[in-house]
Amino acid sequence: MMKGSRTLVPARSGVMTSTVCVLWLCLRSSFFMQILHGFLGGLLESICFLPSGYVNTVSLLHGCEDTCVDTLNFYGRRMWRLAPALMATVLITTILNSVLMLPSSPGMDGYYISGLLGLVGLSNNYFASLQLDYFENGHSHQELNPFMHLWSLGVEEQFYVLFPFLLSWARKLQSPAWVIAVCAVISMLVSCILTCSTYSNAQVAFYILPSRFWELALGACFI
Repeated sequence: MMKGSRTLVPARSGVMTSTVCVLWLCLRSSFFMQILHGFLGGLLESICFLPSGYVNTVSLLHGCEDTCVDTLNFYGRRMWRLAPALMATVLITTILNSVLMLPSSPGMDGYYISGLLGLVGLSNNYFASLQLDYFENGHSHQELNPFMHLWSLGVEEQFYVLFPFLLSWARKLQSPAWVIAVCAVISMLVSCILTCSTYSNAQVAFYILPSRFWELALGACFI
């Protein structure tokens, strides 16, 4: 697991861990979530969080000693890489949306709100508040929302605001793998409880960080 900053787990352990993760994601997306028509999209999005957790943890630990985390440089690199493209995408999409759709179209206010919140990594919380499933059942006007897929970027950005502080604290304790694993298990439990309680809570669980934390954290555990 995490010894120092760059030691990788053995290949066999990595394969076994990946298999368990994929099986859990399949169960969570197909049976627990009960969104059969959204299964493929939700599953693929979930799996993409794993390599994101790995790659960004490598970036976070790059050039660091055993007990430090270069948080400010990490934030700077992410902003430089993501902010220009994100702002350009939201701006161009907003202009095209204004030109191609009537101002009286249902849901236009929601489109602009989700785009604005997407710039600060909070669009996933907005969609969670609407209790939308992956294909927006019950909110037909949202199926044309051009900013719908910013929800996953919101989950990642919220994770990477908090994760450097968690990782820094865990490394000072000399047990980063254990700390991250415990947090991942807690996140799994939150996800399972929300998903199995009510249909509306299952939709909330799909979008929020507490129930998605474990997917990114497991990627970090491969470092």
